[in-house]
This record gives sequence, C-alpha cells and structure tokens, in this order.
Amino acid sequence: MIRRLPTSEIHLNRRYRYFEHATLKPREGTLLTAGGGWYKFDTGTARGADNVVEEIGSGSSSSSSSSGSSAPAAAAASRTGMSEDRDERKVGEAESSSDATSGDEMDEEPDADVSLAGQLLAVAGRFGLTDDTVISVVIEMTRKDLDLYSTSRPLMRDLLSEPRFIASCMKTADNLVALFSGGASVAAGAATRGNQKSMTTTAANLCTAIEQNAATGCIARITYGIHGFVVVVTDGKAELLQSFASGKEPETLAWHCKNPRRFSVSGVCDVLKQMAGTTKAGRKEGQSAISGDPDYEPETVLEDASNTFPDVAFTWSVHPIPAIPVILERVRAQIEANLKVVGRHLKK
Repeated sequence: MIRRLPTSEIHLNRRYRYFEHATLKPREGTLLTAGGGWYKFDTGTARGADNVVEEIGSGSSSSSSSSGSSAPAAAAASRTGMSEDRDERKVGEAESSSDATSGDEMDEEPDADVSLAGQLLAVAGRFGLTDDTVISVVIEMTRKDLDLYSTSRPLMRDLLSEPRFIASCMKTADNLVALFSGGASVAAGAATRGNQKSMTTTAANLCTAIEQNAATGCIARITYGIHGFVVVVTDGKAELLQSFASGKEPETLAWHCKNPRRFSVSGVCDVLKQMAGTTKAGRKEGQSAISGDPDYEPETVLEDASNTFPDVAFTWSVHPIPAIPVILERVRAQIEANLKVVGRHLKK
C-alpha cells in the first residue's frame, strides 16, 4: 500500500518518490520549490501533496533559489506547512444551520501566531462548516448577494456546491474590503498603461502606503492585470487573501485560507515591487509569489495577451482596518446571518 505524505513532512532539498503531473508516472527527485499546490523537483513536477509518496533521503540540490532575491524566500516561507488537499466538492455533512451553533461572540483573544486565514476558518468551524465552497459563500456574500439566489433552489444549490459560482478574484477582493474595513481609502493609485516608469512608481507608492499604515493595520485592494487580491497587514505581518476563477479547477477563498501566504511587511513590499518590476525574471518571481509558478500553473498568471507589461491594468487602494477581534466578530455575524438564508439548502 502506498503511503502519501502529509504536507508537514514534505521539505525542500530532500528526495522523494512522486507521481509526475504530466504523465502520472512515478519518479524520484529532489524538491526545489513548493507553492500553490505544486511541487517542483529537479526531475519533474507534482501537483498536490497526495502525489508526493515517500521520502528517500536528503537531496543533492544546494539551492532552492539562485537569484538571491527576497521575494522567492518570502514566498517559500509563507508556504511552509501548506495543506494541499482540497475538500470534496459536496454540500452538507453536518453543515445544516439547524445543527450548527451560533458561533458565539468572539470572546477570546486570537492567537497572534495563527494566520488570519486560519482564524477565519476557525470562526467557520464554530458553525460546523468544513466545505470550502460553503465557507466561502457565507464569509464573502452579503444578504443582498444571497437574495439573488434564494428565490431559486437550483441556483442556491449550485452556488453552495460549485466553486465556480463563488471563486471570483475581483469580487472576493471587494467583498473582503467591505467586510474587514468598510471605510474610505486613505491612499490610492493607478498606473498609466504602457508607461514602464508609471508601473514601477505605482508599485513603490503602494508599498509606501502599506508601510505608513502597517502600525495601525490596513487592507490593500490591488488589481494587477487579470487578477484582483488583497493584502491584510496587522501586527507587523502581511497576509495575502484571494480566490481564482480561472483554470480547470477554480480556487475559492476558503481553499486559499487553507494555503495561507504570509510575509513580513518588507517581504510583501518586495513581492509587489517585483510584480510590476522592469525585468521579466523579477516579475515572474513576484507574480509567482502571489499566484503560483507561471511555468506550472499557467491559468493563474497575472498577465495575459491583453495585459502584457508595461501595458497592464494596475490600480490599488489602502483602507484602515480595526483590531483582529473586531474583524472576526464581523465575520462571525455575517456567517450567522447568511446561514439563516442558506441553511435550509444544506444537507443534514
């Protein structure tokens, strides 16, 4: 019987047996990089931890990044301990509002060592929720959003069972800003498409705004190319939250919460500057740290035929946020309110 490894036992620069993504044939190799659900070896690539089968010794590769830049290092650190396994795409299994608790008000101090993403999942867990799609729906959507679906049982069932109906990067980013902040921006910017200097200056201005508001906490809403996402900064740490609609398998907010990307404030600024930097290699590193390696996850590249550097849509805004316990209470209240609408559509 083949034993798959948990992600906590998969480490860079060690040798493993794995199933190569393109051929599904077993191979052996040294793990060079890991992120976004992909494991890149010196002999090929595996998708998902369930395709990394067995450790067979220390690797001979001496480096997981040859560029020496801080963005790949930050990305690798942010991905340590990722859970790569997706929840099964089915609604229910004790996710009925009649069985769920009220979630209780957030009367405990959050653990500073736990990611904000992990704390969001913990709030959902208080209601007995485990399915990625359902969690994303009840965290993100407002009552007004849900009313569009509530008049049709088939539409509501699709919403609660199909990730493609909730995984929308731009909408997720807007929803999180409204839920976490609800306030006007304290700074904003937009690059002039086709102007390379404007792109780099816009990235620098974004980072300045993040750094200036890091002490009090902020959320940055960013659109770059075909992707929208947010960076939440609290207690000297930055965390990227997002969803992806494109690709064969849409990635929901909750799925990304189970695969958190965390950085230092300076680290995330390095990534954002590289994202819109002047060199192709630098942009690849920055964009890979946000969305995954473009070589192995082409559906999540931030640029496309209509958004090729420097002719790229790039806008941002930075908003103040309250303390984390306040944010978590807002999330709890929204989940509780939304379960009153969707609860009857969930299987017991």
